[in-house]
Formats: sequence, C-alpha cells, structure tokens
Amino acid sequence: MIRRIERFFQQHPLCPLDVARFVLQALPDGKRIFILDRTNWKLGMQDVNLLVLAVRWRGVAIPLLWETLDHGGSSNQSIRAELLRQALELLKPHQIRLLIADREFIGADWLAFLTGHRVPFCLRIRADTNVDGLPACEWLPDLKAHERGVIAHEVEVMGTFVNVAVAVSAEGERVVVIGTLRAERLLDCYAARWAVESLFASMKSRGFRLESSHMTRAAHVSRLIGLLTLALVWCALLGAGEARRVLVHGRAAVGMLAAGWSRLIRAFTRAVWGEAATLLELVDQLFSPAGT
Repeated sequence: MIRRIERFFQQHPLCPLDVARFVLQALPDGKRIFILDRTNWKLGMQDVNLLVLAVRWRGVAIPLLWETLDHGGSSNQSIRAELLRQALELLKPHQIRLLIADREFIGADWLAFLTGHRVPFCLRIRADTNVDGLPACEWLPDLKAHERGVIAHEVEVMGTFVNVAVAVSAEGERVVVIGTLRAERLLDCYAARWAVESLFASMKSRGFRLESSHMTRAAHVSRLIGLLTLALVWCALLGAGEARRVLVHGRAAVGMLAAGWSRLIRAFTRAVWGEAATLLELVDQLFSPAGT
C-alpha cells in the first residue's frame, strides 16, 4: 500500500485547474469571494510555504488554486497575478464579488493588476503605507480601541485610487483596509478573512495534519494539496447537510468542516467492519452539486 501511494505522487500529476473546476462545480454559488493567504510548516530544517487562493462557500474557505513558494515564503506580485489569471480562466470578473487579502499581499503592480482586470478587492495595508501622501497611521489619530472610522473615498494608494477605512483592535492595533467597495463596508468585508485561518487549521494540526506528511518536494506537495482539497469539498458538502447544535451566541457548536469530517470518519469506520452502504452514499454526494 505504501509503495502504491509513493507511485501516485511520483507518476500521477493532478492538475490544479481540473481540481479548481471541480470545486466550483461541486460548490455552486452566486458571485464568488476569494481569499488570498499563505501558510507554512517546517520539516526538520526545511520550510514548506504555500500560497493559496481560496474560495468562500457558506462561511468556510476551500482551496481553489495554490502555488508552492521556494524563496523564503514571500510571494511576489507576479506569482499572485498568475494565480488570479488562472482563476479568471474559470470565472469572469463579474462572477467575482470580492478578493480579500492581508497586508502581506500589497504592492503597486498588484493593485494595478486587480484594477486592470476589474477584480473588486478589500486589502489590509501596513500602517506606514502612504494614503494620499500621508502614512496611514497618521490618519484619524484619536481613534481608540474598538473604534472605527472612514479615512476617505477615492484617495491614492500606490498609484491606485481606492476607498479607505480604519479600526483599532482591542489590543490597540490599527487595522487599515483599502478597497473598491464603499469605505463603510470595508472593515466588515475584511473580517471574512478569518475563514482562511480556519481552513489552514483544518488542513494542519486541527484536522488533516498536513505537516505530518513529511513531504517537501514542490510537485508532491501540490498533488497532496489537490487531494486534500477534494477531501475538504467532501467535508463541506457533508457538513452543510448535517444538523448542528447552535449555541447561545448564534454560532454552531461544531464547524461545517469538522461536522463533515466526523461524518466521514463514522462512515469509513463502518466500512471497515463490513457496512459500506453509508460510505457509498457519501461518495455519491461528493459528485452531486450542493443543493441538488
């Protein structure tokens, strides 16, 4: 069995674009929200870095396209642009509601690319980034913890005209967000970025334990992410159909991916003991679009 797995990763390429097409087909939606982020793990002295363009579906993020990074983990603007170009082979700009990304993913060329391809965006910037020639940290200096404000509409940041909003976290950190949306909506939309953090936790120590694979070769890691993406789609579909207890604050006690994962484990356990009917039913659900 181990040798078969090794042969798969050595000899059977898994095209990320084909996986992405399946993700979009299996998880139908209206206009799509993309979240761009990076994750990493360490194997011995070697770092493994992964840039992920995820798609948000019913509150959870699922990998759509990805790229392994071999230069210290930073993603240059051309790599980000290439990921988005691939996404635009699958979707038209009018089918994209928003691209959300953290302050690591900023730059004049990147903003120009997004604007030129008519992709709506909501990006955090660093506090020292100039907004109309003045560092962002110097705008609205009197804001206190838990407060937010609109800096301006149609101001220049790195050569692109954007709307800007700022908030101060409970810890006193300033969060400055730019984008094509109305400034009043930017901070609430940016908050949806948490979904990709939950995704990475599900992929790694809190779920599939990606870092325990001991894989570091870029091609092998990419194939593994493709398989993991299919598993996450399966979990999302099963979790979406699972009745989940809602707590007092209005959130489910168990997340959608975790609920789907638990359902899969139960089905595989029964299959091991000779009761494969449930597992076969779940396989059918994987290849039936959500909601059908």
